[in-house]
Amino acid sequence: MHHHLLHTALLIAVASSAAWACIPTKTPEPGIPAGCKTCPAPSPTIDEDPTHAAQMFLSMDKKCNTWTFVCTGAVIEINGEMDLSDKIDGKITTPLECSADQTSWQYKGTPVTIISCIKS
Repeated sequence: MHHHLLHTALLIAVASSAAWACIPTKTPEPGIPAGCKTCPAPSPTIDEDPTHAAQMFLSMDKKCNTWTFVCTGAVIEINGEMDLSDKIDGKITTPLECSADQTSWQYKGTPVTIISCIKS
């Protein structure tokens, strides 16, 4: 009887430690650093309407607290104002940053309400 209790106790100990070892953990998405949280601020209006002289952005990459817009047009317009970013290899890249209080996306400290890629 004593051996039966010892085997039962050993079996319970092994089973419970194995159960804890198999608890799944969430892995971060590829390319996103662990512990990175996306900014909860509302998105600005992204104007890609050709009737407004806009065109589609080549890419819009949002990671953590930075949202990078890439355009092959003439300029990227922010809040109706031209961004005079330099073209590199025919592309304009404009990063938006999450505000410190996480209530808006900003460009050089100014909240962005609308962003457009303006045709060449």
